Amino acid sequence: MSSASPMNTPEIIQAISPLIDAFDRFNIPYFIGGSVASSIHGRRRATQDVDIVAAIQRHHVQALVKVLENDYYIDGTMIRGAIVNQSSFNVLHNDTGVKVDVFVLKSSEFARHELGRAREEVIEQGSRPFYVASPEDVILTKLNWWKMGGGISTRQWNDIVEVIKRTGDALDIVYLRQFAPHLGVTDILEQVLIDAGK
Repeated sequence: MSSASPMNTPEIIQAISPLIDAFDRFNIPYFIGGSVASSIHGRRRATQDVDIVAAIQRHHVQALVKVLENDYYIDGTMIRGAIVNQSSFNVLHNDTGVKVDVFVLKSSEFARHELGRAREEVIEQGSRPFYVASPEDVILTKLNWWKMGGGISTRQWNDIVEVIKRTGDALDIVYLRQFAPHLGVTDILEQVLIDAGK
């Protein structure tokens, strides 16, 4: 279990804790990804948005809304639509204004591996642990987002480089090369590995 802290970590912890409590209560597997995960594994930077992937199913929706409606702006219809389309929905934490984007776990082989490889990390020293995407899955997912964004985001690229550098010799390059073709990022994976000195 490691510890790294984005700049506005206390707000993030406050914003996601009721949601994670609900996922745990209803046995919904999840993991945190996006900028929070890359801050944990690489370069620390502030973010007001949190990305969470969760294996939410239709039978969870009514209970989730009931448990969470006092803490968040949450829309059951939006959640059901995201489940049908294997897309995403968002909830807005009332007290902090932090937006949490929840991505419904896809049925792909890569998504199953992402979920299985997620591990508990402490976002801030002394705080509770949360399940967070592995460094390798953060790299692959961010490469995919970088590609879909036109390959122009210097910030995304630098985030990936920092995750590679900080993970060091523990980085599972075999896994990266195994799943890069699933996301169509084989060539850019090799380029970012070179940029990171691998």
